[in-house]
Amino acid sequence: MLESYLVILAVAAFIFDDKGRILLVKKSLREKVDPGLWVVPGGKIEPGEHVIDGLKREVMEEVGVHIKDISWVNDNVFINNGYQYQAMHFACHLAKNQKIKLEKNLEDYVFISKKDFSKYDIPAGLKETIKILFHNDDG
Repeated sequence: MLESYLVILAVAAFIFDDKGRILLVKKSLREKVDPGLWVVPGGKIEPGEHVIDGLKREVMEEVGVHIKDISWVNDNVFINNGYQYQAMHFACHLAKNQKIKLEKNLEDYVFISKKDFSKYDIPAGLKETIKILFHNDDG
């Protein structure tokens, strides 16, 4: 018998600054997904929304900046609170001369380098993508 599955399409932006660091934001403990953890900006794609448009919208809503040089990195599938998510991960760059403006459900932000990202409590799927991105940046 076929069962009905709900898969939520989400996006995540691994935003690099001009020093090669990646932006992390700290989620509130009140959040349903990854409460209190350090994550990258992102969220759910709206019905009928183009993935890149959704990525740009989520970044603007969460941290108030524009991004450029967007490229797909990988996908991460995970289950949280009984829902299955497919999160598309994108690397991008912060457009020049912008300041981070956090939405109310985010508590803090930091730009991390390869040497200090292990100091932060980051969900496994995001941590793996950060490792890939910093490894690819070695050359």
